[in-house]
Amino acid sequence: MDKKAANGGKEKGPLEACWDEWSRCTGWSSAGTGVLWKSCDDQCKKLGKSGGECVLTPSTCPFTRTDKAYQCQCKK
Repeated sequence: MDKKAANGGKEKGPLEACWDEWSRCTGWSSAGTGVLWKSCDDQCKKLGKSGGECVLTPSTCPFTRTDKAYQCQCKK
């Protein structure tokens, strides 16, 4: 899996990291998936990857109260 791939291959800033965690891979934001943003799998396919999935990893969002979060990671 490629952590940068879901963001178009560039390093993420703090707000981008939070957006990626919250918009694609959290239960409370799932109502917006497909309406406000693409699912993790669809976003990765849009970027030319074979797909993607939400994986529990150390959080990269400085506003998260936990040290782990589900993040979208694209398959190669």
